[in-house]
Amino acid sequence: MNILSKSLHTPRKVKADTRSGSLAYNRLDMQVSQAIHMAVELFDNLDYLLVLDHYDDISIFDSENSPAVVSYYQMKSHEESITISTVIREEWLPKLYQHLSNKEWNVKELGLITPCVLKITASSTDGIKGQVFSSEKTPFLSMDSITQAKIKKDIGTALSISPDTVDLSKFVHIRTTLTIAKHRDIAEQNLNEILHEKYPNITLDMAKTIFNTLVELLSQRQSYEQLNNDSDFETIRKHKGVSKNDITRVIDSAMIVCIPTYEEIEQWTEYHESEQHELSLAYLQVLTDGQKKLNSQRELFRKTAQRISVTPREKAENMLEYSKRIAVTIESLPPIYNDLYMLVVVTSILINDWRRQK
Repeated sequence: MNILSKSLHTPRKVKADTRSGSLAYNRLDMQVSQAIHMAVELFDNLDYLLVLDHYDDISIFDSENSPAVVSYYQMKSHEESITISTVIREEWLPKLYQHLSNKEWNVKELGLITPCVLKITASSTDGIKGQVFSSEKTPFLSMDSITQAKIKKDIGTALSISPDTVDLSKFVHIRTTLTIAKHRDIAEQNLNEILHEKYPNITLDMAKTIFNTLVELLSQRQSYEQLNNDSDFETIRKHKGVSKNDITRVIDSAMIVCIPTYEEIEQWTEYHESEQHELSLAYLQVLTDGQKKLNSQRELFRKTAQRISVTPREKAENMLEYSKRIAVTIESLPPIYNDLYMLVVVTSILINDWRRQK
């Protein structure tokens, strides 16, 4: 039976507007950092789709195309400790509990995420002993029975269902390692750790580019507000979701486009010493275009990488000869991309591919 259909008395209004989180700009940045943090934790374990500010602050599905399981999370950016009394007074839990009425997916977790500890205040009147929950994850079922009864009553009253039918087995408190002041730095550090573990030769510039691109992508998805509450899943996935495949594509793209140091380019090209001045000027132009984030250059790197993948370098070819051969296979190549410019581009892609393979 639908848990919302069992009417005992007139329910309190519980906010269920799926767009409401998009208005709380004071905590949006931290939600993005938390999404990156969770994506890093899940990266090696399963396929996933993160949906930001639609069903809840953060929703995690077990597949981007055919999900069967989902977890919903609300994030509260309180710096000091939060008490269960505050959680009940602010009515954070009834909205989370409402997700159980949607039978389209199995719910794995209903999580309350905070950067601070969760407290139960001692009460001699109620016979409650004080508790502090500081672990990374605390199931609500580990709380004392009196506190659980209070939570069930709050949910039951808000949703007009019997407290006896309220199931707290899905509820968890997650204490994030992010802090309000340093959440962006910590999330970047978490991402850098997994990138350096997977790609030991990745540069700091590459890692920085990947992180900034992920922040931009997640922020765009989070701020999109043109959906209706009854939008279908495919539309929601497209406009509000970021999948593991999306993140992988960001990593691959950043590692292709990233421009190595001039010393590396010089070493790989083995360019004639008398002509290194010309090479340095070409490198400076490539670097300048890269700093401008020109779409035309990104497209050039993408097309060149595709051609390199199907056109291996011959043993007798030097790098300039090889880059020229690659250049002639690229359709409508603008004349501004001369031989030395293409030499830098081709060499950059080969160096980045070497880093990724190591």
